[in-house]
Amino acid sequence: MVDREGLLYERDVGTENMEKYPSELIRSAEEGWGSSIVVQGESSGSNRDVGLLEVIARVKPTVLIGCSTAPGSFTKEVVQAMMWGLEDDVYPIIMPLSNPSRLVEAKPADLLLWMNGRVLVATGSPFGTIKMDVGGVCVSETY
Repeated sequence: MVDREGLLYERDVGTENMEKYPSELIRSAEEGWGSSIVVQGESSGSNRDVGLLEVIARVKPTVLIGCSTAPGSFTKEVVQAMMWGLEDDVYPIIMPLSNPSRLVEAKPADLLLWMNGRVLVATGSPFGTIKMDVGGVCVSETY
């Protein structure tokens, strides 16, 4: 799980909030993520430098779900990194679900363009119809 500041790390969550998150979503120091974590003083909060791109490169997910209301957090570099090592017939699933649309992590048209149409997209906000040429075929989808 990655939030606005980066990878959700067991120290950031704290024992008083552990019940809010399933343990399999919180990374531990034993996994080696801890060496990339920079934690500032308790009063100023934490600053984690393990960002979404690093997590994708290391974990190689095929599904990306956005509910952060952090506009533009699914960048071209981030979504294209999902393609690394995938077979030609495998399509990543990207769901920018934040509402309203001005807070969405990525726009469907951008995702389709950046991925050359090789992505399944589901949104939480309406975006209208998108038309594009994919492999010589005109595709029209409404989001």
